[in-house]
Amino acid sequence: MKKPRRAADLSKTVCMDLARGFHRVRAEMVAHAERYAREAGVEASLLALIHVLGLRGPTRMSDLAERTVIAAPSITRRAKQLEALGLAVRERAPTSDREVLIRLTEAGRALFERSFRFIHDEHARYFDDRLGAAEQRQLLALLERLR
Repeated sequence: MKKPRRAADLSKTVCMDLARGFHRVRAEMVAHAERYAREAGVEASLLALIHVLGLRGPTRMSDLAERTVIAAPSITRRAKQLEALGLAVRERAPTSDREVLIRLTEAGRALFERSFRFIHDEHARYFDDRLGAAEQRQLLALLERLR
């Protein structure tokens, strides 16, 4: 029998199993972040913004919306929440009076460092418990093809 080469050629069960598998892994990754956010006393969506800012540095508000799963209209409200918590500040971009950048404060940077390390370690443990190093590299290569 000829082996299927396209998802459309696979049984509906296989396609649904793939989708459920992706959802389960995503849920586990989100749970790691939510657990830390609860312990830190911030919303997980704010922690996601902190991680983008911690990795990228000062970022335009419009770029921040693109890099997270937070809808663009909600970014300003979330940025104000970060400011109220003393974790970030918004300021005009040096190259344009129309662009607004947001950057972490010292307290925001400290939260980023602690939370990123914790979540990274949780993610690493999750994958190491289930896959060897070669399997992790193989999975990464397969996921890259799905972009």
